[in-house]
Amino acid sequence: MLFGSDTVPSGIFFRGLYRDFVRAFKAMPMWDRYILGGLPFVDAMHGDTFYPTAVLQFLLPLHRALGYKLILHVFLAGAGMYFFLKAFGLRRCSALFGGLCYMFAPTFVTFVFAGQDAKMYVIALLPYQFYCLERGFRSLNLRPFLMLGGITGLSILSSHNQMAYFALWGLGLYFLFRLYFLIWTPRGDATDRKSDAPGGAKGELYRDAGRVAGFFGVALALALAVGAVQLLPTYIYVQNYSVRGTAEKTSFEHATSFSLHPEEIASLIVPEFGGYADKASDTYWGRNPFKLNSEYAGILPVIFAVFALVFRKDRRVWFFLGGGGLALVYAVTYHTPFFRLCYELIPGVKNFRSQGMIAFLYAFCICTLGAVGVERVLDRPQDLRQERRYRILRVAGWVALAGGGIAILFTRSCLDLWISLFYSDIAPEKRQALDAVYPGIRTGAIIGLAIALTSVAVARAKMRQSIPVTWFIAVLSVLALIDTWRIDRRFIQVVDPNTLRGFRTDGVIADLQKRQTQEGPFRVLDLTGVYEDGHKPNELGAHRIETVGGLNGFHDNELRWYRRFRGENDARLLEGLSIGSDGQLRGVGKNPFLNLLNVRYVVYRPDPNSPVQILENRDCLGRAFIASTYQVVKGGADGVLGRLADRESDFRNVVLLEEYPHWGDMPGGEGGAGVVQAIRYEGDLVNIQVRMYRRGILVLSDNYFPYWRATDNGKGIPIVRAYAALRALSLEAGDHLVQFAYVSRPYETGKWITWISVLFIFILIRYEWLRGLTQR
Repeated sequence: MLFGSDTVPSGIFFRGLYRDFVRAFKAMPMWDRYILGGLPFVDAMHGDTFYPTAVLQFLLPLHRALGYKLILHVFLAGAGMYFFLKAFGLRRCSALFGGLCYMFAPTFVTFVFAGQDAKMYVIALLPYQFYCLERGFRSLNLRPFLMLGGITGLSILSSHNQMAYFALWGLGLYFLFRLYFLIWTPRGDATDRKSDAPGGAKGELYRDAGRVAGFFGVALALALAVGAVQLLPTYIYVQNYSVRGTAEKTSFEHATSFSLHPEEIASLIVPEFGGYADKASDTYWGRNPFKLNSEYAGILPVIFAVFALVFRKDRRVWFFLGGGGLALVYAVTYHTPFFRLCYELIPGVKNFRSQGMIAFLYAFCICTLGAVGVERVLDRPQDLRQERRYRILRVAGWVALAGGGIAILFTRSCLDLWISLFYSDIAPEKRQALDAVYPGIRTGAIIGLAIALTSVAVARAKMRQSIPVTWFIAVLSVLALIDTWRIDRRFIQVVDPNTLRGFRTDGVIADLQKRQTQEGPFRVLDLTGVYEDGHKPNELGAHRIETVGGLNGFHDNELRWYRRFRGENDARLLEGLSIGSDGQLRGVGKNPFLNLLNVRYVVYRPDPNSPVQILENRDCLGRAFIASTYQVVKGGADGVLGRLADRESDFRNVVLLEEYPHWGDMPGGEGGAGVVQAIRYEGDLVNIQVRMYRRGILVLSDNYFPYWRATDNGKGIPIVRAYAALRALSLEAGDHLVQFAYVSRPYETGKWITWISVLFIFILIRYEWLRGLTQR
């Protein structure tokens, strides 16, 4: 299978859980109970749940499906770029070159190593969106805009809302650019429709502009409607319940984390410059904590973008020059004041980090300009080589050659100058990484310069009519593949899936699974770091073993009150734990947070060379338990968590609440209010049989979430949040069958909006097609 750093925590776990749940229950999973005390499946997003290629997970072995989805989108990206460049007005050979550059651009392909398939989906769909918009402006017909709405909806369904949002930025700016020149350009302009028309009344231009603007509005509305099944639940969740809606997640420091830095910008020309953290080495010396991809888009598109600008015939090249430049300026975040302006003014920016992901818009723009540059070379006959613009191009080429030669001959001095100017606070370990990658930087510069000189020589030969078009495009295509593949191959790793812990079952996992079958549901805290592949956990969840903390459960969109409950970096879960001189783990049974979360087993190593041990926590409470009374603690959630941390509360018998419930007074007592006779999870239902001897409180150690509904012997009963994170409800004396069911109104609403909008698009496209036939 294709390896990715996120393959185990999301590829295997999320997709496997989705596939197995649908097969078992013939329904969409709504709750993931295996990590972080439970969190919504759809609302919190668990990958490409609604994206069309998710069907491959049900048709192929999971490890095959994960890889084939990525390979398929590489070819879809190339085809989409080809179609867009053809609609842009380029020859087939120029469009072919642009498509090859885009589909193999490391900006796109290296996401394979990160295992971030949703990013690849958005990048692959972007050319199709621009294709539809370009066709819409040329035809002034509704059908391309209907297609635009559907494709943009697919981009939203990819599950990477941030990338889809960035794609909409580029699309919206291009729409405004084209709309402006549709109004203010005479009909004879070659970039607009009816280029053979002698002119047109201003009123007709305004009508056309209004028509296109209306169609574009329809496309955006349809896109939101198509993506509603994912977008609506996620939006409400993030705004109201997720850690991504907290002050920590919206701070400027968080928003600028994992941005691009000057080293990554230099790597757009010499991709080896910033180093790598790939399958073979870790030589990245930049400023981010880690780096699993490259923003390099190829040297050939950059070279031929210069041809496009020097021999410009089409004002649209200025858009792609400005668009690519804006994307890079935005990506470097706090290195310029531009991002601060976006952060304060543009909705949604405060909810995102990793702003450097917008670099894919740069790749799209530069590949477009590169294809236009190839087209301009094909347009230039020999007798125009003496034009002033050609002389400017020649001077620029000699300057670039001289600069490249200096960088190759004096690489060490150039790097020292770079450090002094841009990176004076470089850490010692980063400096060591730079020293290790130094030979690679020089080699990369030599290779890049050789490819550049060869491409320019071939372009000159074509302008002199010395070689045919076929050979010109063939040589450029081979050079482009050599240039990009030398980077792409570093980030493509094929592994045996049985070597990944998400697929392989060892003795510890088998033991825990056996105990789970015998004892019923419980949770595990893993302190070993064994069950990690790369830097993300979820391996135990992939084997359907429930975990509690960020050490062994990862999802960067968890419930905010559970993050507060477990503490930053699991501080509350680890408090008081220690390994004695005899190698035994101590303090587990005294930790109220672990006991409340039903952590029955802790997996640990006494020392790094010792075998893994499983410690049973006999003091933990059951998955569901009965308390006799409650107490309201001042200070809200912080007050409740403080009382638990002080370990002064009788939390086993007294439920700690943040506010007064509707229950009224409880009789209290020293326990014995009732007993949980059985608990059973069945899909998204939790059934609990309870016998109450007197009035008391049933606590379920699963995360509270307002979409859960409870019934007591078929009658609805309200749920309150207990211990700042868990679920609780009041029961009278007698026998009870309590059922918890997950009901997401946003999901149900979004689902119907999506289905209706998809059907609406197909009907309208069919209608427009039939109307076009009758008008012919």
